[in-house]
Amino acid sequence: MLTMGMSLSSCSSDDNDNSSSILQGTANSNQTAVSKGAWDFYAVSEGDTIYFKKDKTNPGECYVTFKQYNLKNPETGEITTFYDFDAYDDQLCEYFDLYYERYSDFDDDSPFSFYSGDITIPESVTVNGTTYTVTGIGENAFYQTEITSLKMPSTIRYIGKEAIEYCYKLTKVELSENLKEIGEWAFFADSLLTDITLPSKVTTIGRDAFDSCDGLQKLNIPASVSYIGDGALSECQNLTTIDVDADNKYYQFKDGVLYNKEGNILHTYLITNKASSFTIPENIDSISDYAFYACLNLKSVTINSNITSLPLGAFGGCENLEQVKLPKTIKYIGFSAFSSCYSLKNIVLPESVEYIGDYAFWKDTALEEINILAGVKYIGYNAFAACESLKTVKSYITSPFAIDDETFSDYNTPTLYVPSGTKELYETTAGWKNFNNIVEME
Repeated sequence: MLTMGMSLSSCSSDDNDNSSSILQGTANSNQTAVSKGAWDFYAVSEGDTIYFKKDKTNPGECYVTFKQYNLKNPETGEITTFYDFDAYDDQLCEYFDLYYERYSDFDDDSPFSFYSGDITIPESVTVNGTTYTVTGIGENAFYQTEITSLKMPSTIRYIGKEAIEYCYKLTKVELSENLKEIGEWAFFADSLLTDITLPSKVTTIGRDAFDSCDGLQKLNIPASVSYIGDGALSECQNLTTIDVDADNKYYQFKDGVLYNKEGNILHTYLITNKASSFTIPENIDSISDYAFYACLNLKSVTINSNITSLPLGAFGGCENLEQVKLPKTIKYIGFSAFSSCYSLKNIVLPESVEYIGDYAFWKDTALEEINILAGVKYIGYNAFAACESLKTVKSYITSPFAIDDETFSDYNTPTLYVPSGTKELYETTAGWKNFNNIVEME
C-alpha cells in the first residue's frame, strides 16, 4: 500500500528523450532514473512502483502518470520496457495484432506489470531537492490495474482521460475536495464501485466517465457541475437515482431521466427504468449521444416532431425495441443510432430523412424490410450490414449515388426494388450493383 510517510527515491531529469534508459525505482532506492521530465517512485505493493511526472506548463506541479510496463515479443522472447502509452500501442499492434483491444484480453500470464491493492496518492513529491505538488492523475495512469481502493489528496484538481478505467477490483474511491475535472472514460467499467461522492467544486464530468459502472446505485451532481458529457451515465445497471443539487443551473433529474435545466435536451434515460414504452416529451428538441443506449426494457419509443436528428448510438443496443415512431421532421440518423436492436422488424423512415449514418441499423437481425425514400443523400458504411432477416430493400432514389460495398453484407437474399426506368442505373452504380436481384417498381 502506498502511504504518505514513505521516503522517495533519488531521481534526475533530462529534457532529452532518454526514456529507454529509465531504471525501475523502488522506495528507499538509490537508483537514478533518467527521463524526459522529472519522475519519482513510491512503493505500491510487492515492490511495484508508481510514477509522477513533472508538469512543464505548471512549474512546481506534477501528476500521476502511467507506470512502467514490459512488453514481450512472443516470437523472440525479447522483453522491451516502455514508458510512453503511444509507443505501447505501436508495439502491441506489431506483436499481437490487437491494436484496438490494447491489452484487455491478456490473462494473468501477461508480461505487463500492474498496480494493485490500496493506493494513496501523496500531496507532493521531491525530485533533486525540489518539491512538486501533485495536482492531477494523468491519462491511463491506473488503466486496467488491480487497485482495490484509491485515496486522493486535496491537491488533486483533475482526473485525466481513461485514468481509472477498467479497474475491475476497485471498490472505494475518495476524491479530492478540490477536484474540478473528471476526464472522459475516467471510471469506465469500474463494475465493483458502488458508491462515489462528487465534491462541491466539480465542474466537468467527461464523456463516458461513469459508463458501465454496474455497481453504482446513485450519484450526486453538485451545484458546481456545468458540463456532463454524453454517455457519462450509460449502461449503469443499478443506477436508479441522480441527485442533482437544487442550486445546479444546468441539469435536472425527473422520473428516471436526466435533462438539461431548460428542459429541451434529453441527456440520459437510465437503463434501470422499468417502462416498456416511452414518448419523448414535446418540449424536447435534442437528444444526446447514447441517450437510450442499451435500455433493455424499452419495446416502443415515440419521437416528437421537434426532433430533427438522432445522434450517435441514440438507441443502440436496445435489444428488445420492437417499434419506433419517427416524426416527419427527422433528417439525420447518426452513427449506430439503431445498431444491435435485435427485435426491430420494421421501421418507417419518413420522407424528410436525408442522412443514414455508418452502422445506423447494423446487426438489426430481425429487420425484414427497409424503405429508402427519394430524399436520402447519404447511406453510410455498414448501415444495413448483418441484418440477417432482411428480404426487401426498396429504394425510391431516382439518381442513385455510390454506396460502400459494405453498406449491406448480404446482396444475395434481399430483393432490391427501384423506381421504374432506373434498373440499369442501379446495376452500374457502386454498391447497388452488388445486389443479385434488382426489380423495377411499377
